[in-house]
Amino acid sequence: MEDSDKKRAEELSRLVGSREEWLMRRILDYARQRDYSKYTSTLEEDWRISIAGLTGALRESLGRNGAVPELGPDEDYALDTVATFAIREARLHRARGVTIEMFLGLMKYYRQSYLDLVKAAGLPADGERYSLLYIERFFDRLELGFLREWFSISDFDAVAQLQEANRAITNEKNKYITIFESIHNPVLFLNGDGRIENANHAAIESFFGIEKPGYDDYGGRRALQDAPTWLAGELNDLIESHALERSFEKALDCRKGRRIYQVLLKKMLDVSMKFEGTIALLHDITEVKRAEETILHMAYHDHLTGLPNRYLFNDRLGMALAQANRSGRKVAITMLDLDKFKEINDTFGHTFGDRLLQEAATLMTGLVRKSDTIARMGGDEFMMILPEINALEDLHVLGGKIIQAFQQPFRLEGRDLMVTTSVGMALYPLDGRDVDTLVKKADIAMYEAKKMGRNTYRLYGEICDAGFSPGDLPPSQS
Repeated sequence: MEDSDKKRAEELSRLVGSREEWLMRRILDYARQRDYSKYTSTLEEDWRISIAGLTGALRESLGRNGAVPELGPDEDYALDTVATFAIREARLHRARGVTIEMFLGLMKYYRQSYLDLVKAAGLPADGERYSLLYIERFFDRLELGFLREWFSISDFDAVAQLQEANRAITNEKNKYITIFESIHNPVLFLNGDGRIENANHAAIESFFGIEKPGYDDYGGRRALQDAPTWLAGELNDLIESHALERSFEKALDCRKGRRIYQVLLKKMLDVSMKFEGTIALLHDITEVKRAEETILHMAYHDHLTGLPNRYLFNDRLGMALAQANRSGRKVAITMLDLDKFKEINDTFGHTFGDRLLQEAATLMTGLVRKSDTIARMGGDEFMMILPEINALEDLHVLGGKIIQAFQQPFRLEGRDLMVTTSVGMALYPLDGRDVDTLVKKADIAMYEAKKMGRNTYRLYGEICDAGFSPGDLPPSQS
């Protein structure tokens, strides 16, 4: 072999080895244009494997002999490594029922794809001439190998090969049916018209009862069923869009009750990009959603009373103030705690104190509207948000209602316990326009209620009207 041929062979080997994806896309384009894709594999990976096999055989030939593999009248192609690869491929495709005309026709476009790659590579003129001729002779040898094998077998052996291929296909089908039926989550296959063509065991058990909505038995019978309304709408949106898939959450009634599913719809396209139908995968996320809701509830609610905590209170108050600012309405906030709660805790213990807090929370919840918020801020301190207050008189009514409710004893562990409360109130926008200011002024009003002997309520605005100076106030005490 001349050094120049060796260098050109190495250059061509590097080129085809580095552009397998390009070659796969090229042959797919030709197959789609010439309708070969209708009769071949629908999987890109199969085309990628075929290019890898051809490129591997070509590079092996280039590595063994860089000289152009010209043809001779006395050659035995059964001994040629290139033809050996072709013979193996011919046997595989013949066993699948592929005709020699279809096979050789498609191989012409494989050849053309490699020639196109060389022409697009920008090689020097002598390197391009060498590469084009090498590829032509390589594919010539492939075709001779195909023909030698194709016509060397008897009709009897050809039938036997087809029978063996059919058995292999049946075994492969059964394997994938087993996998399909064993998938824990519901799976539906919908045809191009949006009708359910098949469903796995999980889908049948969850949604359809005993009868399958669509089923191919070995006799070829098929019973189709329209997709349910919730699925049909999502399916139409996907089909009409350019998207290949669509994912969404859906609460569905099934045989186990109401469950929440993460639904993935994915278009099934063959290599020619023809729409063949849709696969629907349903993943039951009910327990995950419940866990998320539990975690979220724990993050924003008091674990002892179940009431909103400080974080949720601040969030809701911020929203209430923003809405009031737009509508021109008033918002009241109320702060209260249980009088002498520390003494009760020290006397009867923390467990008893916790029970008292729970009972007090239940009592206060019954005093407010559903649109109001009552939160436990910590210890025995509670706060209320009362949106859409019309007048100060509304606050007096609520304050009296709270004080009156605490005049009844709490029944705890077989004893009646009298516990009163001190209440402070502030009003937006008269007493402040932000969360911190309003909370501070409600705290001041509650402290003033305690100064008056506890078991009463005070409004911050009325304290100021009476000439009260909040700047000298000490921290509030229970």
